[in-house]
Amino acid sequence: EPIYEKNYWNKLKCDDMPDGLDLMLFDFGVNAGPGRAAKFVQELVGTTVDGGIGPMSLKAIDEYIETHGLGQTIKEYANMRQRYYEGLSTFDTFGKGWTRRVSEVTEKSMDMICPLILQIYLKRFISKKLTNSLDAMPDGQLLRLPSGL
Repeated sequence: EPIYEKNYWNKLKCDDMPDGLDLMLFDFGVNAGPGRAAKFVQELVGTTVDGGIGPMSLKAIDEYIETHGLGQTIKEYANMRQRYYEGLSTFDTFGKGWTRRVSEVTEKSMDMICPLILQIYLKRFISKKLTNSLDAMPDGQLLRLPSGL
């Protein structure tokens, strides 16, 4: 098993995280340690801060995202991460690189969730349009989609 997968991705339960948040945790875990990455997300979502992602943490993360949204959760996590770096005594030396890294990973994470949001929107839009179309059809008329769809 590759080191990054075993010591960071799996340890942070990234397979159980939504797209985008998984990248944020993984990248921070590689940069600052998986325990710290886990503690930050636990603090953000208001669960026990012990540095280990388990069922309680995953449930709290899901509930937090349900209330605040995935995009907002990613942004808040990025802000916590940036404040952490800014508090380090070596920020004057390495801060520009850390800030760039936070910015780039946040942008990539947000890009990862855009297709999900678009999928949800399209499903709702198509479902609503289809329902409205069916309601307006005379009884017994079959729905025929144009060829090529």
